[in-house]
Amino acid sequence: MNRKKILTFLLAIVMAFGSNLGNLKTVKADEPQTQGTAYTFIKQYYLKAGDSTTAKNPAETFLFGINGSSEEGSVGKAILRKVEKTKYNDESHQMLDVETMEKKDEIPESIKKISIGSVSFDEGSVKTEGIQKEVTITVPDASQYPSTGYYFYKFKEVQGDTAGVTYNDEEYFVRVAVHYNNEDKLEIANVKLFNGDVLKVTGLQNSYSAGRLMVQKVVTGNMSNRNDEFNVTVTFTAPQGKKIKLPIEAKSEENSVGDVQWEGDEQHKTATFKVKAGTKTVFTNIPEGVTYRVEEQKASGYDDPVYKTNSKENENSGTITGGTADEVIIRNNKSTQIDTGVFMTNLPYLLVLAAAVVGFILFFLNKRHHMDEE
Repeated sequence: MNRKKILTFLLAIVMAFGSNLGNLKTVKADEPQTQGTAYTFIKQYYLKAGDSTTAKNPAETFLFGINGSSEEGSVGKAILRKVEKTKYNDESHQMLDVETMEKKDEIPESIKKISIGSVSFDEGSVKTEGIQKEVTITVPDASQYPSTGYYFYKFKEVQGDTAGVTYNDEEYFVRVAVHYNNEDKLEIANVKLFNGDVLKVTGLQNSYSAGRLMVQKVVTGNMSNRNDEFNVTVTFTAPQGKKIKLPIEAKSEENSVGDVQWEGDEQHKTATFKVKAGTKTVFTNIPEGVTYRVEEQKASGYDDPVYKTNSKENENSGTITGGTADEVIIRNNKSTQIDTGVFMTNLPYLLVLAAAVVGFILFFLNKRHHMDEE
């Protein structure tokens, strides 16, 4: 009896479950998925200029927004700015600017903006050949659009503050193409990326660039000591509105006299170190656009230091260009006139003595000449 009740109970559960399965919607693999559909475009990030063994990009997240700023409500959005071949266009189907069209108030609020994601790159991941990642675009359900046609959404890349990074400041459009499918329903045909001239592109590019600086020491003069040490300071300054987000590497290639000591923040970094004759101290992964100034403390007994930056005499500063190696030569001189042992106070007596010697020689030669004649 109990067994029969259990079987009856299980059968009831199976029938109820089967009834619910009949109420589920079956979705075919090729059926358009228009509700919150996500599309993508390519973001390429590459090392534009710099030694690939020493140039290392900081970690970076690229953002996108309506006007390229980080204002609240703008980031992560693109705004409808142009329509073509829609119900709002005339029979010529010429592209219209939404801001100036007469029927702009008739456009549903639900389609006036779309969402654009962000994309991140790890520290040191960018190489000369570049690396690509996808940026996600999310568009409204096709049923929200009032008609078929092309809907162009404007956006720009948000300008970041990493020194050495070239941000993309061009204007771009996401074009959403809406059409009728075989079931006479609106669907998203495709989503494409266009530049500011409304020409199709595949993605956006960014680059990182870094350079090098070598500080070389030269000591001259007959009284100099090639083992004398000199104190040098190099100050690196980021361009206005930018930050130096990774440490600048430093290495003494020859005649090292100690490690480089660092101070400062992301706007200004100061390196202090000692040098001597023949020392070459090299700084690498200096972001493009960063300026530098080299200063040496005057050493006792030596003339003031003389600087030469690249080919410019009496210059001790410059601006880093990606892929180049700047050079600052610091020259110190210590010379004096060597004592010959001749005292100027005895000069009159020496001159008299020299005249007497010359006179004696002339007298001897003249007397000998007369003797020869006789």
